[in-house]
Amino acid sequence: MNEFIVKNWELIFLIGIIILGSIGYIEKISNFQWSRQWLIALLLLFLLISMGQVKLSLESNREIELLETKLEDSIIELAELRKRTSPRALVKHQREKLIEELQPFEIRYPIIVACRFMDDESYNYA
Repeated sequence: MNEFIVKNWELIFLIGIIILGSIGYIEKISNFQWSRQWLIALLLLFLLISMGQVKLSLESNREIELLETKLEDSIIELAELRKRTSPRALVKHQREKLIEELQPFEIRYPIIVACRFMDDESYNYA
């Protein structure tokens, strides 16, 4: 409910103004007299609620901005962590240079790849 009010406080403010105007218009048409104290009380109540909603909306906007900043920082930190922990691999120019260096040699025997660590990442890199 609070979320609806915060998102739509401008609409609620407009509806409140229409209701207050309608009360004044009905009072004139029907020769019905609301006491001025009631009208002032309604107006003050409406203004207090509207100001509260504006304040709540501004606080929510600040919280959203803070959370968006934290999200951006988290995304950057996650990208850095992925970069540091990603498996090693030859980049394109390294692979091309390696092929270029090995092309002049005649391959008579099968090539064996060895790695000190017996994990998948080391084996795949080798």
